[in-house]
Amino acid sequence: MFTLISTVRQLSGFDNELNIRDSVVMGKIQNAQSMVESALGKKYALSLPYHRARNIEFKGKGTGAATMTITINGSDYTVAVTTGMTAAEAADLFRDAADGSADFQANTEGNGEIALLVSLTDSDSLSTANAEVNVTASATAGGIEVTVSTRVDRYPRVIDQVTADIAAALLLLDNYGIDAQDTPKDGEKRLEMAMATLKMLQGKEDPCMNVYDEITGVELGASSVDIPVFLPNNTTDEDDDNPTAPKLGINDIW
Repeated sequence: MFTLISTVRQLSGFDNELNIRDSVVMGKIQNAQSMVESALGKKYALSLPYHRARNIEFKGKGTGAATMTITINGSDYTVAVTTGMTAAEAADLFRDAADGSADFQANTEGNGEIALLVSLTDSDSLSTANAEVNVTASATAGGIEVTVSTRVDRYPRVIDQVTADIAAALLLLDNYGIDAQDTPKDGEKRLEMAMATLKMLQGKEDPCMNVYDEITGVELGASSVDIPVFLPNNTTDEDDDNPTAPKLGINDIW
């Protein structure tokens, strides 16, 4: 999915799982994803590529000198824990140790106690991407503890954001309707803003927006939906006396 249930809950304010079940939120995400795909299908090739990601969260405080070892895809990354070290400082040391990894990027999103791992390989080789963020061993050392999140799909941030915005808007519309007009719970207003973003991504409104792979920095592959097909060609004309090249091509000079 383009976004996470937790992201939609955060944006919509519906964090009570008893009142709004995950299945309801997931349904809105599916609707939102269909809208995004429909909007972008003529600009970018579907299915959109994604990377694999997971969080490593550091907790606690250093109580003494110790070496923490975290093994990811067979490579060891060490953190030298010292007395008084905070969880955020330990996370920074891990990010420093992982800088330049051949498997993942660990500095994608800032700082703090959580280090985000994003696979360098995208979904075109999913098994490789999964392995690149496979944390096979983690350690607790010197009072610092590590927990590892579930592995998730990570789409370009603008795709994640607009999908989550649409899903959150649909939830707000279902639960508050027109009574929420001109309030922070105004789902219709939020949906209008999200649709405006989609139009910018399509190139139908200024400023135009493009979608780039966050690891490579390269724009996503273009759609082939509107590429002209020329006839006859080598597969449609077997007469050796007739030219088999297209009769007309874009920018051809007669």
